Amino acid sequence: MRYLGLVSAALVVLSTSSSFAQGWREFVSREEFFMVGMPAEPQISETTYRAASGASLPAKMFVGAEGRSVFTITVVHYMNASAEDIEAALEHAVESFRSRPGEVTYDRPQVMEGLPGHMIYLLNPDQSRTAAGIFLHAGPSEHGGPGRLYILDGHAAAGAPSPIHFPQSFFLLDEAGERLDYETDENGQRVRNIRGPQASIGAEYGAREPAACASRAEPAQGRPTAVQVAQHLKCTAEGVADGSLFLLEDVLVSEIGGGEAFDESYFPDIDAAHSVFPIRGNLVRYECRRENGDNVGTNCVSHVEANASGNCYKTASGDWNCSMSDLVQRTTQGVAPPK
Repeated sequence: MRYLGLVSAALVVLSTSSSFAQGWREFVSREEFFMVGMPAEPQISETTYRAASGASLPAKMFVGAEGRSVFTITVVHYMNASAEDIEAALEHAVESFRSRPGEVTYDRPQVMEGLPGHMIYLLNPDQSRTAAGIFLHAGPSEHGGPGRLYILDGHAAAGAPSPIHFPQSFFLLDEAGERLDYETDENGQRVRNIRGPQASIGAEYGAREPAACASRAEPAQGRPTAVQVAQHLKCTAEGVADGSLFLLEDVLVSEIGGGEAFDESYFPDIDAAHSVFPIRGNLVRYECRRENGDNVGTNCVSHVEANASGNCYKTASGDWNCSMSDLVQRTTQGVAPPK
């Protein structure tokens, strides 16, 4: 799980005028140390990238298309760049999106796998949408491929499903192809995060515990109720990722559509005997950092998502998988965690 409730390689965000995207799959590049959701096998090409100083750096592009929507990852090799260019790498890439024509609808730093990153979304003049994520894996590190800048640029044509799922489906990999993420230890050093069971999760954040569901199997058949969907949303989305605790509050499911046909390649874990149900509603999503003495009671960011949309479907294991989010959010910094 990660921001916006990642529960698979690609989190689906539906628009009211579009049906489900087709053919999305997990793409892995062992050579460039990442995994991401893609609509098709990407075309790969060598290119160059101009750093903040004007220096030309080697890069590789991975481009996948779905209709008129295009999804691109540019991996820039900063291994031999100057210290100044490495320091400026993240902000330089973000500025390239801010300088585009259109309205910036979301623009804030985003910790990804314990590494510095940034998310920025745009509504373009032609009503197409851009959702971009920029992540820097700077050295030193003995894991994966340090010295790389990852620029994810999802461009959805007007009327197409939101591209927000694209940058949020990104995972960093190590040299063995395993998921790689970091945390900061008590000495302020970045170390690999070794995941293990936790007795209490919420206490470190001054928050309530994330939802724990004894069962996510109801209903056994047919369309779930609004109450069931709301509970499945919380059980799917809540938890710790990238050092942050994610919680949902004020979840209201206002619409559950009829069962729709689907492409099994887009829902690889689906039980094909059941339909996919589009959902709409609203919620408040909280992202909380651990309390450190200076931020007690103000360690969270809230995102009000007034026009969220998504889907619910039943997996082959018998559990319901539900997710919904809103591309346009009202964000407030420094709020108290949910209790």
